[in-house]
Amino acid sequence: MTLDEFEGLSYDDKLFLVIDNGKYVDNYIASDVRINCYSLFNFFVELEYDPVKNIIVNVKCFNSGEELDKYIPKNNFF
Repeated sequence: MTLDEFEGLSYDDKLFLVIDNGKYVDNYIASDVRINCYSLFNFFVELEYDPVKNIIVNVKCFNSGEELDKYIPKNNFF
């Protein structure tokens, strides 16, 4: 499946596909957002979770780039 084919799926179909076939990569937690990143086929999918409502509120897919930067540990070497 390509990223474009995934984008064309319904919200529920995207969720089922990620949960059933995605490989968990990492998570990102900030004060107002929690995101789990999954590898699926040849792209990445983020599931954004609202802890107050206890639901997944957004599904975002991408190939690479700035979207992955938030998963890189920030170390101060100096």
